[in-house]
Amino acid sequence: MTRPACGVAAALLLLGLAAHVQAQQHYLYTPKAVNTEESAPQQGEGVLVREVPVHRGDTLAKISKRFSGRASYYPQILLFNRIDNPDLIYAGDTLRVPVSPGRPSEPKREAVQPAPEAAGPTVPAVGKTRPSKKTKHKHRQAHRKAGTAPQPKAATAEAAGAKLYERAMTAYRQDDCRAALELFDRFLAGNPSSPLAADASLYKAECYLKQSR
Repeated sequence: MTRPACGVAAALLLLGLAAHVQAQQHYLYTPKAVNTEESAPQQGEGVLVREVPVHRGDTLAKISKRFSGRASYYPQILLFNRIDNPDLIYAGDTLRVPVSPGRPSEPKREAVQPAPEAAGPTVPAVGKTRPSKKTKHKHRQAHRKAGTAPQPKAATAEAAGAKLYERAMTAYRQDDCRAALELFDRFLAGNPSSPLAADASLYKAECYLKQSR
């Protein structure tokens, strides 16, 4: 083989190796239907997910508890669905929900007895149709109050939230899921409208997945 031909062959070999290495760094996860729970993946091979309808009054926390056994694992649902606002889901939608091993894929819905409405704590992802006029009026009042708040105080709170988020990310990168979850919870509780809130919820979901393996 001549010298130019050897050079061309070596260049093609290097390009092929580079393409092979680069291809090994990318993965594509796509849904795969299973017929029964006997086809569920073994531990470490994947996550079993099923499609469930959203009923009136459902929340992400309620749905998570129904299918995984823990309401606090609701951020996992965000990994398998496109939800712009975790605090807002609609009745009639269909969500993909992780199912914990050993739990029935179709839990029985308990009969709900009618009860008088009472004020309670706010829970994430309330399934509803449209906001009422009274709710819109409250939102307007809240926006007006927020607009009249002192700017220095708001800037200080935003800076504190950013530092808390960075601490949470540091713990996440170090695989300290327990500390990361605690810090992300504190960040979301104090900064629910932050642009980083969606990312914080997704990182929480990944921490829960790591702990469940």
